[in-house]
Amino acid sequence: MILFYIDRKAIFCLLILICLNNYCQCISESDFFIYKDGIELSKEDDTHSEQIILSPEITFITTKYESVYINTNGFLSFLLPIAYFFPQITLTSYSGYAIIAPFWADIDTSIKNGSITYKYTKEEHLLKKAKELIQEGFPRSTNFEPTSILICTWTDVHSFLNKDDKKNTFQVAVVSDGTQTFSIFMYAKLEFVSAYSPAKLGREDRYAEAGFTDGTAQQTVVLPGSGGEAGINLAKESNIGKPGVWIYLIGDRRRYGRFRITPAGSEDDVEEILSPVESHYSSNIYQHLPQNSYREHATSPSTTTIPPDAIECKSCSRNARCENQGNGYCCRCLFPYLGSGLRCERAENYPVVGKINGTINGQQIDVELQGYVYIEDGRIHNSLYNMPLIHSNFQQLLPLFNTINWLFGTIHRFSDPIDNGFALTGGVLNRSALIRTFEVDNTTEQSILTIEQYFRGIESGVLHVETYINGSLPHPEGNLSVTVGNNNIKYIKRSLGHYDAKSLTSYSLISKLDTNSTITYNMSYEIEDSLTFYECPHNPHRSPKEIVVSNQDSHIYHSIEDTTIRFFTVTKIGTQAPKFDPCDSSPCHGFAQCIPNFEQNTHECKCNSGFLGDGVRRCDDINECIQSPCHSNAICTNTYGNFTCECKRNYIGNGFFCKPINDEIETCTTKICPQFSTCIQDPHTRHARCLCKEGWQMTDDHENHINGNYKSICKPKQCNEYYNCDTNANCVINENTQKYECICKPGFYGDGYSCTAHFCSSDGDCGYNAHCLPDEQRPGFSKCVCDPGYLNDGTTFSTCVKDVVSCNIENKCHVNAQCIYNERIDRHVCLCRTGYKGDGITCRHEHSCLENATICSSSAACVYDPILQDNVCSCRDGFVGDGIHCSETLGGPKEQFLIVNQGQTILKVPLTASGSTNNGDNRILYVPRMRAVGISVDCQQQFIYFTETSGKTIQRMKYDGTDQKIVLDGLGSPEGIAIDWVSRLVFWTDSSLKRLEVAKLDGSLRKILLDKNIQNPRGIAVNPELGYIFWTDWNRQNPRIERANMDGSERKILVSDKLGLPNGLYYDHHRRELCWGDAKMKTIECVRDDGSNRRVILTDQTTMIFGLTDGLQYAYWTDWSTNKIGRIDKTPNRTPESILLPPGGNGKLYGLIAVKDSCPTDVNNVCGENNDCTTGQLCLPNLSLRAKRVCQCADNAGLQCLLRERPPPPPPQLA
Repeated sequence: MILFYIDRKAIFCLLILICLNNYCQCISESDFFIYKDGIELSKEDDTHSEQIILSPEITFITTKYESVYINTNGFLSFLLPIAYFFPQITLTSYSGYAIIAPFWADIDTSIKNGSITYKYTKEEHLLKKAKELIQEGFPRSTNFEPTSILICTWTDVHSFLNKDDKKNTFQVAVVSDGTQTFSIFMYAKLEFVSAYSPAKLGREDRYAEAGFTDGTAQQTVVLPGSGGEAGINLAKESNIGKPGVWIYLIGDRRRYGRFRITPAGSEDDVEEILSPVESHYSSNIYQHLPQNSYREHATSPSTTTIPPDAIECKSCSRNARCENQGNGYCCRCLFPYLGSGLRCERAENYPVVGKINGTINGQQIDVELQGYVYIEDGRIHNSLYNMPLIHSNFQQLLPLFNTINWLFGTIHRFSDPIDNGFALTGGVLNRSALIRTFEVDNTTEQSILTIEQYFRGIESGVLHVETYINGSLPHPEGNLSVTVGNNNIKYIKRSLGHYDAKSLTSYSLISKLDTNSTITYNMSYEIEDSLTFYECPHNPHRSPKEIVVSNQDSHIYHSIEDTTIRFFTVTKIGTQAPKFDPCDSSPCHGFAQCIPNFEQNTHECKCNSGFLGDGVRRCDDINECIQSPCHSNAICTNTYGNFTCECKRNYIGNGFFCKPINDEIETCTTKICPQFSTCIQDPHTRHARCLCKEGWQMTDDHENHINGNYKSICKPKQCNEYYNCDTNANCVINENTQKYECICKPGFYGDGYSCTAHFCSSDGDCGYNAHCLPDEQRPGFSKCVCDPGYLNDGTTFSTCVKDVVSCNIENKCHVNAQCIYNERIDRHVCLCRTGYKGDGITCRHEHSCLENATICSSSAACVYDPILQDNVCSCRDGFVGDGIHCSETLGGPKEQFLIVNQGQTILKVPLTASGSTNNGDNRILYVPRMRAVGISVDCQQQFIYFTETSGKTIQRMKYDGTDQKIVLDGLGSPEGIAIDWVSRLVFWTDSSLKRLEVAKLDGSLRKILLDKNIQNPRGIAVNPELGYIFWTDWNRQNPRIERANMDGSERKILVSDKLGLPNGLYYDHHRRELCWGDAKMKTIECVRDDGSNRRVILTDQTTMIFGLTDGLQYAYWTDWSTNKIGRIDKTPNRTPESILLPPGGNGKLYGLIAVKDSCPTDVNNVCGENNDCTTGQLCLPNLSLRAKRVCQCADNAGLQCLLRERPPPPPPQLA
């Protein structure tokens, strides 16, 4: 009995431990990097550490640093400490500071027992742990062997004022091997994300931020939830599958100048990031030539022809064009390239490298120069290597970089528009300089230095410069340092391609003899500079007469440990020296402008037009549409910071004034387009025009004209230029015309662009107004023949139309028909437009109920639709559907949970009434380096099917992740996937092979359905009840959403206007509508399955939709801008919500699916067990046929199946 009690007690304790473990999956302090003898920051508000020397130096983004500071407020800063908390300075304010921020908030360690400790070390057990963690997030970083680690831990720290007694504990580790640098953030406890600091600038503190920045917009990365309430989830989420742990690659000197911060689990793996980049430019064979020589490896200019007298243009860069200046020709760089025309380079940030040779103070020098320039804000970093203590006087070599400042300085606001030196030269020029250095109060004793520099231009993304230097520099005793104030240098144009400058700059040379003795020397440079470069003689006014270079905020550091001197300068250029600008030190909000008051040295931050706020902390978008600024017959749409006005249907104008469209304006309702073209109507002007389909071109019809008036027709391009032949045709040359033509293969008939085998077995295989009759040309075969009085070939792929007078002579076509030339019968005929049926003289909508209202559901009415210009069925209030089928608004299968693809993981997202998730084990699949994209479910057998683009496979597993297997392999790049749970088929899109395919659910009998005129297929959905497949094509030139039967026939474009990047797609079986998410238009929209009744569910300018799925009441989507799941009620005028992801995933979100409690009911299986398909054939639904299905051989079925598809030959005739 006692033993039984003990067993029960042990089991009970074990269950408690399991529950506790499931409840909190966060890491604890025991999971941190544990170290002894750490240095503790003083317990006070707003302080920082001493300068921490890094040896070897580390690479952060694109710059190498030899020191760093730990700051109280949750971040590390390079170059300078930032102790005080400024609410205006944020990661995204692009302040110019280089920062690593695990949790940047207003932290105060003077409260209670909070502490901040740090240690810079090379201890093996810490390096080993760091390597193991990094390889979890970056599996291919097997060669990474860390040599140093900087660890800083914030333990039980409080927010400023400690209003709620909440505490945070977190840690950052910066790990380097001297080449690559990784950052590891760990969060054990986050109880606050914001505080209120009335004593600090009198405003509410911002939310905490986490991320990285070099101070520019181009290199700023923030963690999910940074800057908002969701920051609390940093302790619950992860990018390596360990809640509370985040790893990023933050530097790699092998990608110097072309690096980007990369999160663990990113689809960009480390090996791809480190692959070499091909240069866009030809090799520069510029050798060491005498001054004023500028020969470059010649390339052909971009212009196709060069005038015979344009001698100057024979050496144009490939990125330039030849322009006539009136008195001669010049090469002008094409946008976005800059340069002299002979040399044109992109306007980018560039590394600078080179050698410095010569003698200083009688000593031979051989110094390596490395630098980096930021063209956005004129920040210029330069370093001299191999600089031991005896060369500390080389800190006075700041004038060495004056020409780099001239090249890359940014234009200040007080200047007239001018080009900087890089825009004038492309980085190819020579410099000669004479520098006299002397004490201010002793001008007789001078040190003289001469400099010769040869800038060779950009090669492989790097600016190369050779420097020759001779002379002397002051060298007093002691440990030297140099400080330089702001200075201006005026360059004056002396002649073509020649600038001179004379300047006088003061600086302080400080000699520290010992701890108590320091001598400061007040020094001056007197500099004479001469720059020469190529300038076209026929455009001498392009370069300004004067260029004033202003060097500001210069800092010089000498690191004895790694023998490096570093120079930092911010350079502005202009036609005059810049004034003091109060806006420089007071950054405004990103959607605000700084208005300076130069008299009082103050400024004002004013929100941009379309925004409202204080200009510093807030600038909120104004909804201008509330004031009804548009015309009464226009629709107002609010956009971020603006609004648009668009005239309503049947009105024309600019939106501020709209008038009714008169009868003289031709629209697609009345315009007659030639065959193989589509009518496109401009949404603003309402004018219609005909656009030939892809692979065809508009031309005059010279064979058919009336009194010399030619009509336009669409003719196919030659198939050797654009392959547009049918799959059952060959592209061959016509011996008579010597042109390539499409010719149908033997056994097939048509024009080569559409080839069909005309045999049929019953009338059900034929179209309207046609019957299956014996083929006189092929005894034993039958073909579809139009009924008497009708013309065409009779197959289901075309329509038999009434035999009347050609409509180009007498147009009796219906308003919903087009007069189109038919090559097969050599006549213009009336054909009903897409979505309508009839003989062309009479056309009714596919769902027309005018003649037979009984087709409507009992919960619908037959009403007139002005868009369709016909009577159609429309569900009554409280019901949804296409009018033929209506059901109650909230009836049908309901979603139980979501399944979402996130990089290497597939997650189960349980749902509650609030849309939040539970704390269970939600990761149902994790495969390293997997990228799961599309996802669908077999609701009958409860299997998940997903596409995996890395392995080029389609896989399946049960809802709990068990029974995983590969169903199909050897694909191109499978993306969208849809399951027909009734006919047991899987459909998918392949963006690499540009086609739609189908197979049985077990992976057998694979077949290509469509591979013509498909560019970028992605989303796909099915409607088994009507036998339709739908797909999106995000071709940027022609985005569209299409529909076809499940056998690939009767292809139809449903939506082609007002599309950007249609991605996710679903078919709502309950409402009987097709919905898609558009990543460019920022919308979710729906139409009926015939393309009518278009409506908008969501308009949100902050979202970027990829995957899309539907529940009974909600639509759900994956958002690439927030890396979250969104949802919105499908009824009109609802507000979107966010669903937080459970822990365990990492990487981008892709497809998702709502798993429901049952399958849609009342769907007839036309491909049941009693279908007449034989071995090797797929049964594909086609409800337009009498048989409701077709049997087609799979592509991998073999020759025997194809032979069985053909009717048997006739019996031999008896003699």
